[in-house]
Amino acid sequence: MGGETVEECRERYVKVVKALADKYPTENLILITHGEGLETTFSTFFKDTTIDEKDYCAHVQLRRDVSSKDGDVKTGEYEVAIEYGLCEMMNSVAIWPEVSPKDENFDFNISDLEAMFPEGMVDHNVDPIYKEMPKWEETVEGCKERYVKVVKALADKYPTENLLLITHREGLETTFSTFFKDITVLEVEDCAYVQLRREVSSKDGDAETGEYEVAQSGIRFSHIPVTIPTPV
Repeated sequence: MGGETVEECRERYVKVVKALADKYPTENLILITHGEGLETTFSTFFKDTTIDEKDYCAHVQLRRDVSSKDGDVKTGEYEVAIEYGLCEMMNSVAIWPEVSPKDENFDFNISDLEAMFPEGMVDHNVDPIYKEMPKWEETVEGCKERYVKVVKALADKYPTENLLLITHREGLETTFSTFFKDITVLEVEDCAYVQLRREVSSKDGDAETGEYEVAQSGIRFSHIPVTIPTPV
């Protein structure tokens, strides 16, 4: 007897992911698998895509709303929203001159970006923290303040939600060094991430939150102060 076919393998991955998600709808699950599992999961839930390459230690995260009614758990679709405040550092330190805006304005349409997601995935009811893109040639310090403001504001706006914020290297470095104090970030790898967790309780209808616990992957750092020259 021959082995399973490629299609059978892919069906197996999808079946397992869906079954585990439905079996533990209120739990956060980490499923560790192989390249084909990542490719299949991503292309199944993020439709009409072709996978070109997968990095080592790549990951796919799926989120959806979960509610309870009459004792039954109801799950929603996975939703995304575009937050201007999580964009790249808007200056010539981070963006090369050949791709920087000649008139200090990046000409792109948010509606065109939202149209790249499957129908119904974009949540148009989300009110962004930043209503527009930061101005060109913001300072490095101004950019770091922007990242911290957005992370704190979104965490406080949705205290009982699990949020996945996708941003750039400077955003990861700033977030990690802000909440995991007295360190110097030396290197941030591709596909690195920072995880912030805190206890949330309710009192008199208001959410009360504890201190953040910080975890990370792909960030090399030192507890000894290190002077890192600013790029020019």
